[in-house]
Amino acid sequence: MNQTASTVRWSHLLAALGLLALGLAASPQARAELALEALQDFQPSQVRSEGVREEAHRYWWVRSPLRRIGRDFQPDDAERVQVRYSRWQVIEIDRAHDQADVFERVLSAWKEDGYEEIFGCSGSACGTSQHWANEVFGQSILYGLDRHQHYSTGRVGDDIRVLYAVRRGTQLNYLYWLEAVRTNPADRLAANLRSGDAIMASAFPASVWADMLASQADWELVLVGHDYASDTEQARANGRQQAEAFLAEWAEQGIDTDRVRVESVGYLAPEPGRSSRVSVILPPQYHGNAR
Repeated sequence: MNQTASTVRWSHLLAALGLLALGLAASPQARAELALEALQDFQPSQVRSEGVREEAHRYWWVRSPLRRIGRDFQPDDAERVQVRYSRWQVIEIDRAHDQADVFERVLSAWKEDGYEEIFGCSGSACGTSQHWANEVFGQSILYGLDRHQHYSTGRVGDDIRVLYAVRRGTQLNYLYWLEAVRTNPADRLAANLRSGDAIMASAFPASVWADMLASQADWELVLVGHDYASDTEQARANGRQQAEAFLAEWAEQGIDTDRVRVESVGYLAPEPGRSSRVSVILPPQYHGNAR
């Protein structure tokens, strides 16, 4: 490739990457990233567990406090809701912070993103933390102090979100978030890409990317690696290596890798609070073009 062609290719790529900061904040798929971004002022923190359920299933959506009935409990308002896909994380936050502040920061970020709360509670008014942790979330690590718990659930569009924060007796704080998607994730992913959003490759499992590309037979994608090594060439090499790792995972899902290009910008597209990552963009010539 001659120098002129290379320069043109990089200028197009960097122009598309100019949407990164806005795209990741604006696209509905990136809720995991919203929660993590909101925690940047509450360090140290770490993801203790996370999961994805890719197949369609019925999610038990609790929209009320938990009332104790003998040794059991009963919510006033709950239903089994059919969803296509769900994902969740449990994040541990240092004891130097207050769980109420953590909860409000994430909740505020969600509301800016269009979250409409249906039910929320705090403290003992929520019911027992033990039941929330073990029976509702299935995460025993969330069993904490009843007076130091907070819960919110609602919608963004048709999709469900759940947020829970608690302080344990150890004084460590834990945050749980869940998103249960009722719309087709592949359709939503295509819509985000078509609008020019840059999307974290890790935001969806490889199977969803495969479904999306199967529905958009003429599309090609670019996997873009980001890394923050101080040396320019090393940062680009690290970013490319990370992008190629995602490409290998996609290939295992049957994705035609001839439809995916790998690039790396190293540290040339910085985003506050983010570490090494891989984003996905749809080249501009495909914007507005979807089946």
